[in-house]
Amino acid sequence: MRELQWEDPQKTYHGTCAMLHALRDRLTLHKTADLASQLPMLLFSKV
Repeated sequence: MRELQWEDPQKTYHGTCAMLHALRDRLTLHKTADLASQLPMLLFSKV
């Protein structure tokens, strides 16, 4: 958040979701599942 100078948590959340969607589109199903297992559940509550 600080590096991008985003003070708004909502903007940060949307940026994170966009990055995760881009990764999802490029990773294999197995790699996506491995990544998802390491992320906090908060990220999946609204996706």
